[in-house]
Amino acid sequence: QPNAKPGTLENEFFRLEFDGETGGLLRLLDKRTGRQIVDGESSWHLGQVLRETIPDRGALSPEAPQRTALSNVTLHPGSNGPIWKSIRIEGDMEGTDEGRGIRGEIRLYETAPRIEFHFTVRKLPVTQPESIYVAFPFASPEGEIFYEAQGGLVRPGQDQIPGSASDWQTVQNFAVVRGGDGQLVFGSDAAPLVQLGDMNLGKWQPIATVEKPHIYSWVMNNYWYTNFRATQQGEFKWNYYLTSTADTSNTEATRFGWDSRIPMIPRVLPPGKSDETETIVSALDLGVSNIVLVDARPAFHGEGIVLHLRELDGKATALRWADFVSIASIESVDEVSVLEEILKPKIATLTFAPYDSKFFKMTLK
Repeated sequence: QPNAKPGTLENEFFRLEFDGETGGLLRLLDKRTGRQIVDGESSWHLGQVLRETIPDRGALSPEAPQRTALSNVTLHPGSNGPIWKSIRIEGDMEGTDEGRGIRGEIRLYETAPRIEFHFTVRKLPVTQPESIYVAFPFASPEGEIFYEAQGGLVRPGQDQIPGSASDWQTVQNFAVVRGGDGQLVFGSDAAPLVQLGDMNLGKWQPIATVEKPHIYSWVMNNYWYTNFRATQQGEFKWNYYLTSTADTSNTEATRFGWDSRIPMIPRVLPPGKSDETETIVSALDLGVSNIVLVDARPAFHGEGIVLHLRELDGKATALRWADFVSIASIESVDEVSVLEEILKPKIATLTFAPYDSKFFKMTLK
């Protein structure tokens, strides 16, 4: 389906409407549910790039920041192929290379409900304290934000150690905005620092409070004067991935987030000469969706492969290793510690409590 008009992208999954002055999304409609994903009352548009400055590095208070948007924004047709269609955005921003300040491409995938935001900045050296953000003011009735950290999902202000960072967080593979009508899954493979609910610079909240389902990606800054350079410069490229789904499970969010940040690596092979049919094999298939393979590596001690597995959806789960589908023959499985100390030798069943994370050593025949 071709674009309906300049500044619009549309397929069977989504309809995107861009603002020609800012380059951000005015509206993002999930056509499968009729759900509007952009908060229309926000001061910033979804995917809009912002520059923030403060008078000096000692003035980190909510009143100090001055924020400006791109200027001289132009929209251009991008790709229109079988995998994705896109719109390209160009704009100027103080502190960046004139004429090549900010460039972006928003991709709408044809093969799956997936949107990507790709940006490039040519940053000039500026000693004035400054930041660059990208705004994602999502709309979600009674939506709650979670983000993935090492070991599982975190609810800001609730699942944090008291006294830990409250005004900004670091996202591992994805963050979700989860409401009664589904969830949005969002992440980046190059810009993991975010401020949630609002741009929180200088608030110094003792406990994180997230009043709106808004995510502000904190792309770069030069605010800190200990062990950091006074300027940020050069060309930097980064991207975001986004989907909308009615499935509110951790499993669905984890699969999309992990697949996006750590995609499969394709290889191009010359045509073969055999007439045999195509073969699909898996190195190891556990047979359940709520157990994710965090890591697999050769054992440090002796022979075998050590697996780090995690339960995602809060369900007690038991797996018989004899039911695994593997390209190698498994002789035995031991439950071990992270240091490969044997906890339970030669077990027949791998058991997980809700949200459990365990290590197992497989010995192959």
